Amino acid sequence: MAKTGRFLHNPRTEAVVAGIGTTYNAAKYHELDLGSIRPSGNKNTTFKGFIEGLIFGVENIAGGATKVTLRICADARGDISMIGDVEVALDLGITDPTLATGQIYYDSFPFEQPFDDNAYIFYKCDAGSLDVNYVQVSWSE
Repeated sequence: MAKTGRFLHNPRTEAVVAGIGTTYNAAKYHELDLGSIRPSGNKNTTFKGFIEGLIFGVENIAGGATKVTLRICADARGDISMIGDVEVALDLGITDPTLATGQIYYDSFPFEQPFDDNAYIFYKCDAGSLDVNYVQVSWSE
């Protein structure tokens, strides 16, 4: 019987990307393997799906950072943008203002990775510096 409906996936990494500053740095990104969690496990085709949203956490906020700009790229150098810059206001921690989270709702942005199944997420902040300590992308097929 054929599958119907929408299948949701939420790949996440808790690797820390430290020292995010006010410009993009090609050496500072998160890499997520979007295809590794496909129900079929078929790695013979490139990733095609709908990016629904993204949530990330930051720590060690210094120098007055209040916003983060993210870019999702198809390559680890950050030269091929799949989803362009999105600026997100940080939700500062209530008891600890050096911790924060940010969320983006993409409203089913169609996404096709032309090279492999990885998405590379680059960051920059509006002032000072911070560390991004996790990111989770929600996508559907």
